[in-house]
This record gives sequence, structure tokens and C-alpha cells, in this order.
Amino acid sequence: MKIYIQDLKNINEEKIKKKFSEKNHEIISILAKRGIYKIKNKSIFLYKIKNTITRKIKLKAFTLLCSNVYWEKKEENKNIPFDHYFLKKKISEYTVKNDFKIIIEKIKDKISDFYFDTKIENIEEIEKIICSLLSILN
Repeated sequence: MKIYIQDLKNINEEKIKKKFSEKNHEIISILAKRGIYKIKNKSIFLYKIKNTITRKIKLKAFTLLCSNVYWEKKEENKNIPFDHYFLKKKISEYTVKNDFKIIIEKIKDKISDFYFDTKIENIEEIEKIICSLLSILN
């Protein structure tokens, strides 16, 4: 599950880097009318959204947007569609706990997305983790 904090304006990436271990990788996606294509090991695969559930949770100091978006691998293709757009992202993952990570996505060295990725379903536990993170990162 991806968790966004609504109206979060400032992200102090340096504080995050100092506090948590970092793992980096790069993703090249091909955006097209039929869906998103991803290149993996010299193969091109089409992905489509299979399930999306988004809910808004109001907590004491902030509002969380929780999103369960699942991209399903549909088919392998031999070539890239004629109408397309390449999107190259650098992903930085910071492990807070085994089942809770901070994710920062960058396009051309500018932050394009910031969210928490977790398998935790208990909202009270998520709230505790996020509150402690915000107090550390402010």
C-alpha cells in the first residue's frame, strides 16, 4: 500500500539519508495508450491497472491518502508502440522497518513523488510510525 501525506510541502531528503539505509535503482517506463510498458532483461512487457482502492484517513495532525494500486503484467511485446513517451525515474528506498519504507522518486534530479510503502494494514500502527518519522524529519 502506498501512503501519501496530503499537503506535505517540504521533504528534507538529507535528514532521511542520515537516518535510514538507502537503496537506489532506476526504472524506465514507456507510457502509451494501452498502458505502461516496462523493459526488463531485453524484453518489453505491457502492464495495466488491475485494482485500485484509494481511501482518505483523517488523523490528528494530517490527512493520509492510502492507495492500493496493482499493476498486472499482461503480455510481452516485440516492439515499442508508435505513440509513446519514455519516462526515466530514479527511485530511492529508505527502510524504516522491514515492512515500512520511505520512497522518493525523481525525474531529472527533481522529486516527482514521495510516499510511504507498507504491507501494514493497522491504521493505528501506521499513524505511530508516520508521527515518529515526521518528528524526526522536521
